[in-house]
Amino acid sequence: MRLIVPIAIAASYLVCSGHALPTFEEQRPFLSKGNDVNAIADFQLEDSTIQHYNGHQLIAINATNEHELSALHDLRERLALDFWTPLSLDNPIQIRINPDQKAQFFDLLPSSTNYSIAIPDLQLFLDNQAKLNFETTAIRKEFEKFFTEYHSYEDITAHLDELASQHKKLVKRIQIGTTSEGRPIYAWRLHKKTKQPKSTKKHKKKSHGKNMLSSWLEDLSDNIAEWFESAADIFNPLDEDEDLYEDEEDDYQVMKKKKKQKKAKKPMEIVINGGQHGREWISPAVVSYMMAAMLDSYDSDKSTHRLLKYFKWTFIPVLNVDGYEYSQTQDRMWRKTRQSFENSNCIGVDLNRNWDFEWERRSGYDSNPCSETYVGTSPFSAPESQALASYIASRKRVISYLDLHSFSQMWMTPYGSDCRHEPKDNEDIVEAALHAVKSLKRVHDKQFEIAPVCRSVSETSGDAIEWSYTKQHVKYSYEIQLRDTGSYGFLLPPSEILPSGEEMLSSIQNLALFIRSRDGKGKKGT
Repeated sequence: MRLIVPIAIAASYLVCSGHALPTFEEQRPFLSKGNDVNAIADFQLEDSTIQHYNGHQLIAINATNEHELSALHDLRERLALDFWTPLSLDNPIQIRINPDQKAQFFDLLPSSTNYSIAIPDLQLFLDNQAKLNFETTAIRKEFEKFFTEYHSYEDITAHLDELASQHKKLVKRIQIGTTSEGRPIYAWRLHKKTKQPKSTKKHKKKSHGKNMLSSWLEDLSDNIAEWFESAADIFNPLDEDEDLYEDEEDDYQVMKKKKKQKKAKKPMEIVINGGQHGREWISPAVVSYMMAAMLDSYDSDKSTHRLLKYFKWTFIPVLNVDGYEYSQTQDRMWRKTRQSFENSNCIGVDLNRNWDFEWERRSGYDSNPCSETYVGTSPFSAPESQALASYIASRKRVISYLDLHSFSQMWMTPYGSDCRHEPKDNEDIVEAALHAVKSLKRVHDKQFEIAPVCRSVSETSGDAIEWSYTKQHVKYSYEIQLRDTGSYGFLLPPSEILPSGEEMLSSIQNLALFIRSRDGKGKKGT
């Protein structure tokens, strides 16, 4: 168990919030600027101006009836409020308001509404985070040092490229697309090619003494493993579809039960992305950690070794590269892409509303270009969502797609657009999620709730996992909201990166093992 060192928090925060607030180094102070609908239009095109949050407050509301929820929904559309959590009667609703919105917000809020001020001044909070030091989780492995702070996209790419150079036979970097500002979107694909079986007699002739004994034991171990795999009959059948990417040299051969060579098979694939939303920094960090940890443990851990043989893993740490970089340098709360539009001064698309399934099913607020959840001008109008969709569509063996976000500790399943229906594969989907969540909890005792998107964050449209499940038949499609449940929110300190990464790594490994045992014959959703 890791030792988490308590952090001293400013007294003003404690008085107003009722709970200790986090601190960490890499939050940048920002210059002053308003943030209502008109202010958004004013500042969004000014890349040289760093956004400041002086006087912005985070309000926590405990709604008790549908009337209050309806009023909050109307306020959200009228004032273009930044909701940190969805409308709910079960959990506190966190809303960021700026000084210009404050008077109108409280005038229109029903008088019966129970609320508290979680953060009285967001800029003061960020400034204190920049000043106060923290002691991070104890480091046990050399590779973990990189994950004690948040990094720029350039640094993430350089670090993962360095890991790839150390494991050339396991890793291949590809560019899946380009952002609206011209930045490359990189993915790293991990897979272990199984060697062609060699003649036992020829191999023995070339082996002597200890080398012969070592080789014999290795062959015996592999043969036993292959026998059990054949007996379980859980490998994929041959898929004749051609890949659209140039890595088919990593297809592997396996031996049949009677040592008869099978044709080349393509393993099932798992695609994991982070960073659809710029300000959710923990997401790219955790995706990067999982890739790094799998490579680090490949030689020493048999489970990792086999998972890299059974599956092709694609890690995409940051999909919304422009938004992520902007949140690092200009505006810590930036969520959307940096795409611009004709006849609007507002910038950006909510990538997770831009996928081609039930797009723009909900009219109103999501159609406002100044909205935090703007759906875009058409499905896949954002080059980032189009790039990932094209990549998934080109990979004919994708069995699982995981879209990582923050925050609220939820493991969400389809559907998001309509709670009246559930996936035909729902029993398997939920059972796999249960395996993943149980494994996650065993690591650091964090409980994640399993629920459809529509019941977790209210009904949405145009989200990634619904598209992957319905249009590409990716059976195990999940949206995962990482730590925490609201105390830190999007400002999760970097001391949480390592424990978040460890628990998520355990969960996806257990998920993969379940998929292999349940869907070894390549069964997919419908």
